[in-house]
Amino acid sequence: MNDRSASFPGDYPAPPWLPDWRDKLKYEDHGTDRAAWAWEYLRRNPEYQGDYARWAALPDTDIAEDGNTVWSPKTGLTTGNYMPMAFCHGSEPALSQAETAGDYEARTGIWPDTLYVYMCCKWGIIEPVDPASDSPPNWDTQGETWCEMPPYSIPEFDDFLMVNGFKRGYEDRKGRLLYAPWPSEHDQYLSKWAFDLRFNINDQIDLLRDILKEMQDEAKVADPVFFKEPIDIINRPSAKGFSTSLSDLRILDAKWSGASDEEIIKVLFGEPQKARVNDGGIFEESQRKAKEERIKAAMRRNTKRIVEGEWSNLVQWSFLPQSQKNKARK
Repeated sequence: MNDRSASFPGDYPAPPWLPDWRDKLKYEDHGTDRAAWAWEYLRRNPEYQGDYARWAALPDTDIAEDGNTVWSPKTGLTTGNYMPMAFCHGSEPALSQAETAGDYEARTGIWPDTLYVYMCCKWGIIEPVDPASDSPPNWDTQGETWCEMPPYSIPEFDDFLMVNGFKRGYEDRKGRLLYAPWPSEHDQYLSKWAFDLRFNINDQIDLLRDILKEMQDEAKVADPVFFKEPIDIINRPSAKGFSTSLSDLRILDAKWSGASDEEIIKVLFGEPQKARVNDGGIFEESQRKAKEERIKAAMRRNTKRIVEGEWSNLVQWSFLPQSQKNKARK
């Protein structure tokens, strides 16, 4: 979220649609459905809630320069210089509400996106979805909103640059892998390849795996010459990681609703066990501290998933098949 000084969730108003955290039946256990859990986390992101509320409040129609009523750019691309800047989002310098999109372009040299397009690109979705909805959005996994997530769109041969009648790249004699650099302005760590179906696919995949592994190892190391920071490898979330998701969300919603740790402990963890001997309450106190730590750990996980963007990793992995080699490791 933009305001790094804000504390989550305390500094943000609780959305009215939050389920009653005391009632377990109000929560659906999505098992290992990563895409479904991703939506549970994203819909609780205050920044997404704010973006959606701003977009939903826009009028569906607008008045064109000729006085006719037209559909507003609320659900589409910019349609003309008459469009008020309220429909747009652009990078700095800041927008002026008195400007039209054309005015903004003349001033900055940038044609601003509509809020609709901005939201879809920002959150990796095909269209905005009300956070109050239990149904997840259509995630953008094919780059339809320019925010491509794996599995990436397969490059066509026409995408390769032609130099003197030949596609620029190289052919490996062992597998005839064709390679073309992904535009660095899109993402310098993306690399796209094509395969020759006349040759054995497994051989090509094995070769490509070795090449990509070498490239990945190089990317893990900082390169001060080219001002490249080392990358962090995003690992597939373990199925075990979902075991606490349901209770974590209930703890978050309870905190957001103003419940105390004592209330949460009583409802979610039940009455504490009684000590077998009179030890002055030491046993009960140790139980209480352990459960308070469970609450703190749940809130740390929630913050990572919701505020720090781990929800997007779940979306990416939900559409990626798991290799047989990785399956064998578990």
